[in-house]
Amino acid sequence: MGKKHSLVLDKDFEEIIPEFLIKRKSDIVMIRKALEDGDFSLIESLGHKLKGTCGSYGFMELSELGKKIEESAKIKKEANILKSIEKIENYIANVEIKFE
Repeated sequence: MGKKHSLVLDKDFEEIIPEFLIKRKSDIVMIRKALEDGDFSLIESLGHKLKGTCGSYGFMELSELGKKIEESAKIKKEANILKSIEKIENYIANVEIKFE
């Protein structure tokens, strides 16, 4: 069991957040596959997408992890990428979202 994360988001996001989180899980699957294939260019692109998308929805911690993935892919640091995606998986599994 990971650390609980609390987040307050605008109530306008309430209906779209479940799908948003499902898509982030899909991003992790794609990053893991790209790691298997040694496709750091794709990982860099996916990290960049995570950074922007997560930030736009108010998930600043996930946005920062996306940035770390992007930067790690540029220098082909597989261990750092794996650490970041594990943190994302933990965050998604333990986030408690309140809508106001």
